Amino acid sequence: MLNAITKQANNLWTEEDGLGTVELVVIIAIIVVIALLFRKQIESFITDLFNKTKTKSNEIFK
Repeated sequence: MLNAITKQANNLWTEEDGLGTVELVVIIAIIVVIALLFRKQIESFITDLFNKTKTKSNEIFK
């Protein structure tokens, strides 16, 4: 019984199924499409973030 469990654990550990190239390309394509759809919101978020950083750093270094 213990031998069978050990064998199953070893098989699970050495299993080399991973992400294939197609899956990786699809994931990257989905991320790019989402980024393009929300481009304006992302740009405004980053702009606001930099403005807040600039304001806080000006307060600290004055």
